[in-house]
Amino acid sequence: MTPTLLLETPDWAAVDKPPGLLCHPTKPGGPPTLRDWFLSRDPAALAACVNRLDRETSGIVLIARTRGGASTLGKLMMRQGFEKTYLALVHGKPLDESVVEAPLGRLGSLGPSEIYLKQGVMPGGAEAFTRIRRLETRLHPRAGTISLVTCHPRTGRLHQIRVHLAHLGHPVLGDKLYGPDPGAYLEFIRTGWTDSLATRLHHPRHALHASALAFSLDGRPFILESPLPPDLATLWNHATESEPHGGRGCHCNRPQMGS
Repeated sequence: MTPTLLLETPDWAAVDKPPGLLCHPTKPGGPPTLRDWFLSRDPAALAACVNRLDRETSGIVLIARTRGGASTLGKLMMRQGFEKTYLALVHGKPLDESVVEAPLGRLGSLGPSEIYLKQGVMPGGAEAFTRIRRLETRLHPRAGTISLVTCHPRTGRLHQIRVHLAHLGHPVLGDKLYGPDPGAYLEFIRTGWTDSLATRLHHPRHALHASALAFSLDGRPFILESPLPPDLATLWNHATESEPHGGRGCHCNRPQMGS
């Protein structure tokens, strides 16, 4: 899939990133990235991603074309001047409205962890705040009860939305790291995507999409929007039956968190 240019100014651009694409290179000779794509169309640009998304997360990314643009947008981010909205498909039926104010940190800082970057809710961690609203709940033929939710993170911690949703007991569909199967991530690293993982995870990537970004620069408001991408829309549309009262849910165990 190819990125889509949403808006371009002399100093920055907004791009709709497809899933499976890294924002920045992580090692020499690595796979193509969003930055590579942007430089291919604008070789003179700085091409610095201001708000980075995980490889599997799709949606809106701001790319600075100039150092001035990078400075301006970076300062705005430090002031929490961006209003971010994510769409997610999650297991089960969350409350209509939830506010998660739970500090996050790396689980390996508390004890042994097979996955260095894995995060968890822990005392003394970095402040993290996410507001979650359930839009609709349906019954999926394989995954059971699933819900479409919006997530509004006030802070921008690593894996924040995924960890907070898992902390509520409603992990994101397809999440190999924070989903109901604790061994899925390392298994995927060893084997790649298999029929066994498909049966347990229901989707080859975590169902999280950066759908809207609102901010103001020099008194001018910007509202950027991106609809649910085709792979997640297909997943959601397969759950055509409304979830009945007392319908089966995920019955997921919460992933291990720091204590």
